[in-house]
Amino acid sequence: MSTLASGLIKKSTSYQLDPTKVTRRDGWNTRFDFGALQDLSSSIFTELQRDVSSGGLLNPIRVKRLSDKDPRSTLYSFELIDGDRRLQAITLLMSRGVIFPEGIPGVIVDRTQDDLTSTVQMMVANTGKPFLPLEEAAAYKRLRDGGMTIAAICSAVGRTDVHVRETLGLLEASAELQAAVADGKIAGSVGKLIAAVAKGDAVAQADLVADAKAAKGKDDAAKAAKASLAKKINDKRDAKKTAAGKEVKMRALTDAQLSEMGAKLAKHFEVVSKEAGFAEVFKDAVAYRDMISKDEKLAAAFTFGALQALLAAAGQKIDLTI
Repeated sequence: MSTLASGLIKKSTSYQLDPTKVTRRDGWNTRFDFGALQDLSSSIFTELQRDVSSGGLLNPIRVKRLSDKDPRSTLYSFELIDGDRRLQAITLLMSRGVIFPEGIPGVIVDRTQDDLTSTVQMMVANTGKPFLPLEEAAAYKRLRDGGMTIAAICSAVGRTDVHVRETLGLLEASAELQAAVADGKIAGSVGKLIAAVAKGDAVAQADLVADAKAAKGKDDAAKAAKASLAKKINDKRDAKKTAAGKEVKMRALTDAQLSEMGAKLAKHFEVVSKEAGFAEVFKDAVAYRDMISKDEKLAAAFTFGALQALLAAAGQKIDLTI
C-alpha cells in the first residue's frame, strides 16, 4: 500500500486517513478533562506494532471532509467530529517520531451534516473515557440552544428526561458547586441533586457542598455528614412539594438514622427506668415485658411507644421522649 501523499487512501470497506490532515475546531469538543493521554498513546503504539494497518485504533475516528478550493484536487483535509482523545494521543506519538504509514481508520460523514447531528454522534459514539457531568451538560446545552427539545435530546442520546434535565441544571449551579464537581471533590450524581433541590440558592448550595465533601470517607464524621446531607436534601425536596401543593409522603429513615435514634432511645430509656425504680428489671427484657403486661396502663404506654417508634422509622417526625 502506498504512503499518504494525497492525505487519503480508500480501502474496500473503510478509509485510512492521514492524521496530519485532520484538524480540530476550537471549542467543538466539550471535554476539558482528557484523562491519561500517555496511557492511551502507549496502548495505540502497542496496537500499531501488532497491526500497522489498524493505525493503532480499535475504533475509527469520525471526521467531515472540508471543502476544496479546486474540485479536481486529490488533496483532502478533514475536521474532527469524534475521537479527540485518540487523535491527541496519536499526535503525541508522532511528536516522538512514531509514523503511521497506512494512516488511521476514519469514518467520513457527509460534508453537509449539521452540528447538532455531529454533536449527537460525538456523544453516542464515545466508547472511551466517559464524559464528565459538566462536559455532558455542555453538550446538552449545545443541542438545546440549537433548537432541540428535551424530549428530542433524550431520544437522540438514549437518556431519560430526569437525567438530561438534572445534568443541564449543573450549568445553573453556583461556581463553588461546579468546581467541586469538576475537581471530583463530590460525585456528579450528588452535585446534580444539590443543584436541583437548591436551585437559585447559593447559600444552601454551599451548605450542601460542605456536607457532601465531608461525607467522603468511612469514619464517624463522614457518616454523620452523609446523614446530614441526605436529611437536608430530603427536607428541601419535601418543602418544594409542599410549596407546590403536592402531597409529601413519609420517607423511611436510613440505617444510620435508625441506629442513631435507637442509641438515643436506649440511653433515655435507661435513665427513666432508673428514676422509676425499675433499674434491676431494666437489665432483663423478658422480666420488664412481664411486668408491663400485668399493668394495663403500662401495657397501653408500651404499645403507644412501639407505634410511635414505627412512625419515626417510616420518616414521620415524632418526639419519642416524654
